[in-house]
Amino acid sequence: HTVMTGTQNGALTFQAHFSAPTHIMPVPEAAVRVYFEVVNPLATPRITWHFEHECIKHTTENTLKPGEVQLWLDKLIQDKVYLGKLHDLTTPFEQTRLPPRVVSPVTEIDEDEASKQQATASPTPEPELSLQEKLANTFDAADEEEEGVLLHFELTQLLAAFPIELTAWDIKLLVSGLIEEPDGYIDYMPLLEAVPECFDVLIDRRKRYTEAGRPTGTISLELIDVLFLDELHGCEQRLGELLTV
Repeated sequence: HTVMTGTQNGALTFQAHFSAPTHIMPVPEAAVRVYFEVVNPLATPRITWHFEHECIKHTTENTLKPGEVQLWLDKLIQDKVYLGKLHDLTTPFEQTRLPPRVVSPVTEIDEDEASKQQATASPTPEPELSLQEKLANTFDAADEEEEGVLLHFELTQLLAAFPIELTAWDIKLLVSGLIEEPDGYIDYMPLLEAVPECFDVLIDRRKRYTEAGRPTGTISLELIDVLFLDELHGCEQRLGELLTV
């Protein structure tokens, strides 16, 4: 995601975070920051950027070859992941969420006896967490500042990666009922308080919708333009005003 960090001598500064989340690991192990500066944004803008703490500044004319920017981002992410495996980079935030290490007392025991005990020992089953607890743990892992809020993009990505039977449209309906602040952050606590009832309602409605044989038709992009052209232009104009403030 990208956030505007401020203005300096008439130039706009932005910070973009690049990562590679997956459905299995929605909270990525590492992220790369790229810092952008837009000089003279109201006339002929000139854009420069640099990766992380590198000294080299890139421009649209002088930068990496086409296709190599993604390769460079991937390399920086892989380097961070590799470095994390070589050194203990656990932060105080992670220490409160990672399971504590259990160190068994060292006792003298025959190797054969130890192998027999290990073979016959049955693993202790972990208690099954409720849907609310699983979702709370997922949001808590992404909320590094412990403020109880997440960006709109982060919240929708976490819900999309969560193992629940919700479609993309169901997730949009779910998030639209939450209060979003002007800076794009959403308080996710009301959502946790409504779990699992809100999920059950959406899943049941989607099931009845599908059983009724819907949708019965397809709406084209041309028809959307005809119906909502004024609204789309208004949103575009408003977005342009916000970006030039």
